[in-house]
Amino acid sequence: MLATVATLTLILDDELAAAVAQCGAVIDVARPRGWLIALAHGCMIRAMALVRAGQIGDAEADARLAFEYKLPVAPAPATLFCLSFLLDALVEADDLAGADLALTAAGQQGEPPAGALAALLVLQSRARLRLAQHRPDEALADARMAAARAAELGVRNPVFASWRAEAAEALVILGDSAQAQRLAREQLELSEQLGTPGARGAALRLLARTTADPLPLLERAVTILAGSPARLEHTRALLALGSALRRANRRADARAPLRRALEQAGQGGMLLLARRAHQELNAAGARPRRSALSGPGALTPAEHRVALLAACGHGNRAIAERLYVTPRTVETHLTHAFQKLGIRSRAQLAAALGARPAQPAQPAAVMRQVRGPSGTWR
Repeated sequence: MLATVATLTLILDDELAAAVAQCGAVIDVARPRGWLIALAHGCMIRAMALVRAGQIGDAEADARLAFEYKLPVAPAPATLFCLSFLLDALVEADDLAGADLALTAAGQQGEPPAGALAALLVLQSRARLRLAQHRPDEALADARMAAARAAELGVRNPVFASWRAEAAEALVILGDSAQAQRLAREQLELSEQLGTPGARGAALRLLARTTADPLPLLERAVTILAGSPARLEHTRALLALGSALRRANRRADARAPLRRALEQAGQGGMLLLARRAHQELNAAGARPRRSALSGPGALTPAEHRVALLAACGHGNRAIAERLYVTPRTVETHLTHAFQKLGIRSRAQLAAALGARPAQPAQPAAVMRQVRGPSGTWR
């Protein structure tokens, strides 16, 4: 528990590389020993860090592994952390239907269990999903439930208890800008107390949503986030700045931040933001290339590893055993790789990757000891 709290604190303080390394150390110990509960736990916490770092493809794979391991064996409150991080990754990957399916599988379309710390996170993640689905009334309801849970638990950290951000976004859409601005100012005050670039930049972007003159706030947000490891927030701020410049009829000025947003979104698998940046660039009179969203360079490290093994002729189960992940994780990576490479079959992988990869070493068989005869996880 101490190590978990310490790693969560690193994430909330924007020390994302340190958090990923800490989780990686746990995963490296757990994988060769077939220690599935530790493997799932390390992947779960790493997913939270990877989402904030804007590495959405890898975050989704980690969160899905943890979620699929815990769902059939753990009580509902124990699956909520996994569910929250999986929802966040799927929303940013623009897989809104997949996020809804995960909610249904976990039985969390209604009110989460009482007294569970992670229920706060699930409600906030579900509110972000509802916003992406253009369902602001439901998003506001979830944000208000999250506010009540945060008050019960005494949680004030603006990253962990972000409900004001989701509520303010919904209120803007619903036409209550005054209430939205009040919440945005509260969020900014808490974020200034925390002092991290990720929290401050996100709060400034939120406040800009509620004001008639958003440009100074957005320019400040982009500057604060420029050197931060919180790449998801930086990409959001770039997109918001470019969109605001375009709406102010400064279309030429809008193109640079929008192109940067599209590039970063494509590199990290932030497909929701990439789609929006592409639309804004078209509206600004640009004709953006889709190269940031496609080709071998768009693959995440995990997608590239899986694609290389598949190109060598290994099946999904063999790849899963080699990499100590679930077959479903392999399917997820291959689906993303096929989309980015513009191909439809494994036979096309080697050519799409640019060169025929060398045959890898013989696969490890450690995980066979912790799988059932059908290949499912015990």
